[in-house]
Amino acid sequence: MPIKEEKEQKAKTWVPFSQALYESVGRELVHFSTKAVNSNAEPGGVRLGHGRVHLPYVAVSTCRPDAVRLDYMKNVGSIATVAKQINAVLDGTAYGAFDSVPDADVAFILNMMSNLEPACLIGEIDHHLKQVIMPDDDGNDTCLTPLHSPGFSMLINRHEADLLGEINALAQQKHELEKEKQGDSEEAKPEPKLKKKLFSRARLNYGGANPQNIGGLVREMQRSLFFQAPREDKAVKKTLSIHYKGIHYAPLKLIDDYLDWQDDAADKKSTLALRETELGHLRHITAAALCKGQFAREHLIAHQDVLPADADGEPVLLDDGIGLVQAGLIMPARRGKEWREAFSDGLAHAIVNRKRIRKCDGIFREVASRLTAKDKMRIQAVISREVLS
Repeated sequence: MPIKEEKEQKAKTWVPFSQALYESVGRELVHFSTKAVNSNAEPGGVRLGHGRVHLPYVAVSTCRPDAVRLDYMKNVGSIATVAKQINAVLDGTAYGAFDSVPDADVAFILNMMSNLEPACLIGEIDHHLKQVIMPDDDGNDTCLTPLHSPGFSMLINRHEADLLGEINALAQQKHELEKEKQGDSEEAKPEPKLKKKLFSRARLNYGGANPQNIGGLVREMQRSLFFQAPREDKAVKKTLSIHYKGIHYAPLKLIDDYLDWQDDAADKKSTLALRETELGHLRHITAAALCKGQFAREHLIAHQDVLPADADGEPVLLDDGIGLVQAGLIMPARRGKEWREAFSDGLAHAIVNRKRIRKCDGIFREVASRLTAKDKMRIQAVISREVLS
């Protein structure tokens, strides 16, 4: 994608340079420069290959690296002029921007740049640069060094200028059509107010007093895009949490009510009425846990547009690593004997090991249940039967 010039400028004289100098400068042109981060850093940077990465982000790699202008890292001698002429050839603007451009130079520059190492690191990681430590899936740490791309800033600025031109042209065209419809009998409408910018900008003094010393495009970075922080979408957050981790299915309020009843009934003689009351508590707990699974499934279906898709483009409601209990709780089709045993054991464990905050002698304390391992087996059996009913 050629980078358009904002306005016609008087053609400059093409400066002749040796092929060796073109090669020397061309090898050190980069997309990302260490100098743009810290002018005190040693010259270095990264040049990407020509391939385009298909991801839903605006970046050098997704806009095609060959559409983003390269920049030098340090202005010494004739480097700035050589880099400017190389970029003019790569942009296809050399013959319009310069007088007396030798065809041999154009051919040489095109061939030279096409034969450069496609993706490479130039220079070293300087101690002036920041590093971000990122863990991978295996727990290993990788040090990343964020770098700026002056050429990418230039591309964004040119796109905004093009969009502004189109928007203002449409506004002017609409105004002219309305004037024709009005005729001379009515009061003419005022000229449309033309937009000067589309996005909010922040002023950042990259490069200090002489930015051209660390890159020819550094000034393009000085008016950075400014956005408000994204707002959290609680529905999306909940959907992804259920998809990857499942839900907390134990109904704590009902469990606390059951344990409070257990405390009161602990010293009473077992009767049919007591056993029926306990069965009612456990039935309510089991039913509430299953209802939580049903609500989670309905939420996933209602927000399936934000979930990952399979090879056929169909949304995947649950991640493969979610576990047996969560999978069957949310998706009834995945319930079997093994799931029923695991679910009843998990819910019984949550009941027996539940700790409550209770006021004892005027002081709030953490109180454990009085239930034993034998009680857990009995509770687990009840839950397992209730799942089948």
